[in-house]
Parts: sequence; structure tokens; C-alpha cells
Amino acid sequence: MEKNNSILEYFIRKFLLEIEQEQEKQELKKKLLKIQTWVNKRAEKKLSNVRKYLDSVKKNMHNITKIEDHPFTLTSRLLVDTSSPMGWLIDEIGTVWDPILDVPFIPSASLKGVLRGICEWNYGSDTAEVIFGSAQKPKHKGNVTLLDAYPVSVNPSRGLLDVDAITPTYSLKSSNGTTIQEHKVQPVPVYFLTVAKGVTFNFTVVYNTNPENPLSDWQEEIKELPKDSATLLEKSIKEITRQLFKEGLEVWGIGAKTSSGYGIFKEVES
Repeated sequence: MEKNNSILEYFIRKFLLEIEQEQEKQELKKKLLKIQTWVNKRAEKKLSNVRKYLDSVKKNMHNITKIEDHPFTLTSRLLVDTSSPMGWLIDEIGTVWDPILDVPFIPSASLKGVLRGICEWNYGSDTAEVIFGSAQKPKHKGNVTLLDAYPVSVNPSRGLLDVDAITPTYSLKSSNGTTIQEHKVQPVPVYFLTVAKGVTFNFTVVYNTNPENPLSDWQEEIKELPKDSATLLEKSIKEITRQLFKEGLEVWGIGAKTSSGYGIFKEVES
């Protein structure tokens, strides 16, 4: 792989420009899966650039707003946005990839979807609008803005990327309609790249107001509260946000295949 190419560029250029026959396509798939090793050997250098980028962003934002970091470590594999080009060209299962920093990341929209859904479930839609804003109420932008989450460290024994496989269900009927004996069936596994277990991501929250303010400051906008949430109004925006992060990432998970145990994190103790 050329020194100055991003991994995403390598995937696309190789696949689109340098194959002509199906056999070449299959060989390229094998090579692209092996890129996992190439990435893992260079993970620390790439993550060093990520940390510098995040420090620069936070340094500039500190001058105009209040921000807070929430580091969480993966306790399972992670797969986000399976329609993304990175990896999709192997067997049509992609993962989201930053072409500039050359690392996987979690889009803020995906994160917001998880946290907002939990907030609505636990505290009602009015509370979710106070915290995250509402598309129907443009003037109310919400009290919390989420940034894209990036990996900042890895487990040295696992690296940044991992390869997983799905073995699809198969038919006992051949293409010409004849019955195949089950022990002679040859299902074809689908291989795909994932973010490896043990990778730590940094989740950054931007507070648009004082995060210590209690939710009761917006009581006029909250028409209904769950019956078991009598103390909710006493909690600060920061406290509620932290609870949403912990439940969202440690219990529900984020990304694809969460029902199979993907996308689960553990909070890094400070």
C-alpha cells in the first residue's frame, strides 16, 4: 500500500480501477481483508494524530462554550453504518471511516439517535426536546450538542480493526431445482471489517447553556413527565446527559448488530 494513500482511497481505487474479472475480484477481497494487519501495526501513529486533532478542537471550543469528554472502551466489536464505502466493496458490509484522519469513527447523528431515543423512553419527548432540540421548533436548538466520537487508544494485543464473518443460511435446492444433501452444501461466509474490542473512544459533549442548571429551568416546556420521575426536574442537564451516555453505551449499544452483542462499551473510570 502506498505511503500517502488513505485506506479508504486504497479500497476504492483498487476495487474500481484495477480489476477486470471475477477471479481478480475475489483475490482483491482477500488482500483487502489483510489490510487489518497493516492498520493495526500503524494504529498508534494514526491515533496520535486523532488525539492532536481532538485537543485542537476542544482548545478552540473552550473559549466559546462548555464541553465535557466521556471516554468509553469497547467490550465487543463495533460496526457503524454498514452502507459506508469502507469495507463495503468486500462483501457489501461497510463501516464508517474518516478519510482525512484515516480511522473509523462514530457519527454524532448515530450517537444522538441512541441517546435521544433513550431519553424519550425514560423521560418523555418534551424532556428530549429540551436536551437535544426539535426539528419542528427551529428556535429551540437544545442544550446539548454531540460531536463525532473518535478512537483515542487501543488494546495492543487486539489493535484497531478486526475481521468477523457471517455464514448465511443456505438452500438445499440447487439452481436447477435438484435436492442437495445437507452434508454436501457449501455455504459461503461473508467476511467484513469491524472496530476491535478494547478500543477506547472519546465522546465529546458541547453544552449550549450552563450544564449545572436543573431541568426545572425549562419546566414550562415540559408538559408531561413520567409518573416515576418526580425528581427528574431536580437533576442538572449534565447529570441527565451522563446517565444517557452510560445507559446508551453500556446497556443498549450503538451501531449495527447490537442484538448480537455488538457496539457495547464500558465507561473508563476517571
